[in-house]
Amino acid sequence: MKKDEIQTFSYRISQANKTQLIVIMYDMAIQYVSDAIENNYETQAEKDEYESDVVQVKRVVDSLVTSLDMQYEVSVQLYNIYLVMQRYLVKAVAKKDKNTIMLLESVKKMLETMRKSFYELSKQDDSEPLMKNTQQVYAGFTYSNDGGSNEYSKGYENRGYKVLMVDTDPQCNTTKVYRAKIDGVATLYDIIFSGYKASDCVQHTNYGDIIASDKSLENSDTQVRPSPTMYKYIKKALKEVDNNYDYILFDTPAHVGILLGNVLMACQRIITPVTCDSFGIEGITDFYETIKEYQEDNEDLSILGLLIIKYKGRQNLTKDIEDNLLPDYAKSMQTKVFKTKIRESVKCQEAQTMRQSIYDYAPTCTTAIDYNKLIDEILDELKED
Repeated sequence: MKKDEIQTFSYRISQANKTQLIVIMYDMAIQYVSDAIENNYETQAEKDEYESDVVQVKRVVDSLVTSLDMQYEVSVQLYNIYLVMQRYLVKAVAKKDKNTIMLLESVKKMLETMRKSFYELSKQDDSEPLMKNTQQVYAGFTYSNDGGSNEYSKGYENRGYKVLMVDTDPQCNTTKVYRAKIDGVATLYDIIFSGYKASDCVQHTNYGDIIASDKSLENSDTQVRPSPTMYKYIKKALKEVDNNYDYILFDTPAHVGILLGNVLMACQRIITPVTCDSFGIEGITDFYETIKEYQEDNEDLSILGLLIIKYKGRQNLTKDIEDNLLPDYAKSMQTKVFKTKIRESVKCQEAQTMRQSIYDYAPTCTTAIDYNKLIDEILDELKED
């Protein structure tokens, strides 16, 4: 969406009453889906823009869902239509082809049909504009004092702390969630291979500050020349910006190598995810051996806790692991098992497909609630250190 179109929508929102606001939301969704359909999808920039447009349509549809009053039959009918749209958009975000174009065109047709109906209703609504209840307005969402703003913004407040995210995973998933750039900007790759300063690589996004990863890092294990400082590139670079942040977080790759080694030399606390199964136990055992090797050179390195993820409740097969095996392993690793467990949810999987934060996609789902509890538990733990 172009800058002048965003400004127009923002102005319309500021003048709209409740029914008019719904019409505007339809207009925004129609504009975004139209842009996605017309996108050439050739360059990486066009592909990123396509993905962003589809995500924006999904966000508007999500907002329309939360606005429904389900005690009315018409709301139930609208909910079912929105649900179909959501499914189509989740499928469409991954890539653009003939099938996804058909899905997007179906979404556009449904939006235009409903927009027409609400436009007729808006002609009969002479209520006052809602702007007096609005805290913040931008094209895509309206956050209101009496709406869902607290749930949506909760995940991004960082609890008043200044936080830097460093994405060291070549898959770039965190980079994509932050909507950070990769092409044409300095990334973690430039810190490791070109000696860039961290300040040259920090991107200030709507989701927070981040040093983006780069797919070129996939071959870093073979590209980095062996030397005494090969595991200290990140630590050295971050010294420049260390005082600018209360916390620096790392998203790490799954395998042990030059990137994970750099993180273990730079960080002080590790949160180790684990599943309640034999594979999860084997994984943390192997990882702990790696950690002990790096603790010889990084005396500040310790495990803050073991975090149970993909939790499905207390099942017979996992009770013994949860109650006995994990606590024993944690004790031998001189750490603990976090009280908070991250429950598995379909919404979390869908958010990953949409490359959105769970706080954007489904802020009231069990996974989002669990992560908020985890943040509280972690902060309490750090205050005691």
